[in-house]
Amino acid sequence: MAFGRKPIPAHLKEVRGNPGKRAIPKKKRHVPAGLRMPSGLTDPQKKIWRQILKEAPHGLLRACDARALKRYVVALSIYDDAKSNLENSPMVIRAKSGAPINSPHLGILNRQADLLLKLEAEFGFTPSARTRLEFRDHNVDFDEDELDAEDWFGD
Repeated sequence: MAFGRKPIPAHLKEVRGNPGKRAIPKKKRHVPAGLRMPSGLTDPQKKIWRQILKEAPHGLLRACDARALKRYVVALSIYDDAKSNLENSPMVIRAKSGAPINSPHLGILNRQADLLLKLEAEFGFTPSARTRLEFRDHNVDFDEDELDAEDWFGD
């Protein structure tokens, strides 16, 4: 059993000030054990992967999410490529017959947008999806005597 005052969280020290002038611990980035960057990603996709891990809510991603997250990263990369290609070309082009048709990049962009919306809802990457998610940090130490099956497995 520890004695003395409880430690003040770092964010409160920043707001209230730090009269003791002790070093304030930096916020650690949470990367779940086993969630490694998969092979086969291009450099822009690797950048997206790192950004997602950096910005994802603490405790949301698990090692078993790696394949689905890779699909999201690839879909987002294809979306970005199609968007830049569409910005540099006309939205309507002429077919061989001379009839006007939509740019192929527009179809790719729309398909990727639909896929991204589905994956974002699954991962909780949108505000409305986060309200429906309930996740717990499974890396927390606990006393087995205090473990209640309802707490661990839910209702």
